[in-house]
Amino acid sequence: MVHTAISNARYRGAFISFMIFSVFGTIAFVMWVGTGMIQSGELTMGALTMFVIFSMFVGGTFAGFADMFSQLQKHWGPHKVYGKFYAAKARMWS
Repeated sequence: MVHTAISNARYRGAFISFMIFSVFGTIAFVMWVGTGMIQSGELTMGALTMFVIFSMFVGGTFAGFADMFSQLQKHWGPHKVYGKFYAAKARMWS
């Protein structure tokens, strides 16, 4: 039982780490492409800054979904066990 809990915690941690890495990696890529666009004159510094700030808000929300999903999985497991327990108990009394 403890081994399963530790294994699940590792998977949740890896999932959250992947999501956070993806968000910040994407922001770094956008900054790199945006810097090239500023140097070529296609974009202004203010427009890039505004885009990056809005992207960080969206990215933070996206990373928050990963945490919410892992919490949902963490709490869903015991509910499945309780459901099986109550079903067995109902069969025992009928």
